[in-house]
Amino acid sequence: RMRRYRGYLKRKGLKASSIKAYERRVSQFLHWTTEKGIIIKKTKYNDVIAYIAMQKKRGLTARSINQDQVAIRYYFESLGVKNNPATDIKVKGTPRSIPQNLLSEEQLQHLYESTDAGTPFRLRDKVMLGLFLFQGTSAGDVEAMKLKDVDV
Repeated sequence: RMRRYRGYLKRKGLKASSIKAYERRVSQFLHWTTEKGIIIKKTKYNDVIAYIAMQKKRGLTARSINQDQVAIRYYFESLGVKNNPATDIKVKGTPRSIPQNLLSEEQLQHLYESTDAGTPFRLRDKVMLGLFLFQGTSAGDVEAMKLKDVDV
């Protein structure tokens, strides 16, 4: 089963380190279901909620529990389960901080304009900087870009 899951995660484009972490999370869930006598293909929404409640009691953060939920949801997707019991579960409580001391629009524009594009590598870097500053692109988005995604 893990081989199928690993292949599914690879097809989704996850990195090797993420795949390893997801496998670990799912292994813990599978161990728990075995202890509780739950047949994996007959797992219900309430079973996943019970697992999450157990994780909360263990003191895991909302962020960690949500990562567990994603790994479990992907696991059921990899099995082809029609009514995925881990869908639409989100543990609230992940604190978000509001960024402080952000650069002004003029400062961002100056940063971009003062970036030298004299070599092909520097031009590439300036283009990426422009994507970050003016398009709100993340580093992950840029890393995932393919040549066919760029319209010159």
